[in-house]
Amino acid sequence: MITGKFRILWDNAFDSATLTASSEAAGLPVENLQHDWVTRCWRSTGLSAETIDADLGAAEDIKAFFIYSHNVRAGASFAIQADDDSAYGSLAVDDTIVITADMVTYNTIGKFWSAAQSYRYWRQLITDDASGHPDGYISEGRVFLGGYFEPSYRPSIYPEIDDIDPSVVLQSLTGQKSANVIAPYKRIRYSWGALPASDIATLKTIFAALGRHSAYFICEDSDNPITTTRYVRNVSDFSYVPAGGGYYAVTIEVETER
Repeated sequence: MITGKFRILWDNAFDSATLTASSEAAGLPVENLQHDWVTRCWRSTGLSAETIDADLGAAEDIKAFFIYSHNVRAGASFAIQADDDSAYGSLAVDDTIVITADMVTYNTIGKFWSAAQSYRYWRQLITDDASGHPDGYISEGRVFLGGYFEPSYRPSIYPEIDDIDPSVVLQSLTGQKSANVIAPYKRIRYSWGALPASDIATLKTIFAALGRHSAYFICEDSDNPITTTRYVRNVSDFSYVPAGGGYYAVTIEVETER
C-alpha cells in the first residue's frame, strides 16, 4: 500500500561538486559518480573508513541523498555527514544509514530529510570489512544529492509497466537460434488526470533540463524510498492537455537505467 508522496529527484548538486575520495582503484575514479552510466563506477582500494567528499562550492539546500548501484553489504557501517567546515570539525549532519537487506536487493541506498540541510561540504563514510568483503573493495555507480519536486497529487496508483528484454536473437541458416543476452529493463508510464498549471510549469523546467539525454531518480512512495526509487531516463517528449478548470492531464514515460 502506497502511503507517501511521489517525488522527482532531478536537480543534482553532486554533479557540479568537486569530489575527493580516500582511495580510488586505477581507472575507476570518484568523478565517475557524476556520469549517468552506473557501470562507469567509483571503486575503493580498501574496505575501512573509505570516504567520498563533495564540495558543493557553496551551501545548498539538500533534502535527499541516494546511491544507485553499489556493493555495500547489509550491516556495513555507513554515514552521511555535512558541515560548513571542510575539515568536518563540528559535523552539522552526522546521520547513520543502516544498510538493510532491501538496500542490497534493490541496489539502492538513500534517505530523505524532513527539512533542508544547507551545508557546503558533504561526506560519505563507509566501512564494510567485517568478515572480509568478497569483492575486496567498495563500489558505487551513481549518487544523487539535492532537492526534489513533489507534484500536488500522486500519479495513478498503479503505473503502466512493461518488462522489456532487449536481447538479440539470431538464427542460423539451418534454423538454430542463439542469443546475445542484454539486461532487461522496465518502461513505465506515470499519468495524472489533473495537475495545476504551477506543476506543469515545474515539469516543463525539469524536462528542459533533462530531455531524453540525462538520467534522474523517481521515488514512487516517500514512506518506502528504498523499494520504490528508480533510476530512469525520459523516453518520450513532454506533453499535456487541458483537463478543465485550469488543470492539465499529463503522462511521463521513462525507462529504467541499467
